[in-house]
Amino acid sequence: VEYASLSCPHCARFNQDVFPAFKKAYVDTGKALYVYREFITSPPEIAGAGVLLARCVPKADYFKVVDGVFAGQKEMY
Repeated sequence: VEYASLSCPHCARFNQDVFPAFKKAYVDTGKALYVYREFITSPPEIAGAGVLLARCVPKADYFKVVDGVFAGQKEMY
């Protein structure tokens, strides 16, 4: 279970640098079940807006939005 905030730079780094290899080795092979939980941290305007945006798209596109928000953090700040 991962608790992550869309406004957290550490979560963004994990999402971009660590998670792809973890997903490929463990989640995609069925060795691990991955559960993502939204966690709002400062600034809540970014974290909350990202969560709301991700929840507005079709379920299959949720993580595309999450990835996009994480990737765009530097521009947002």
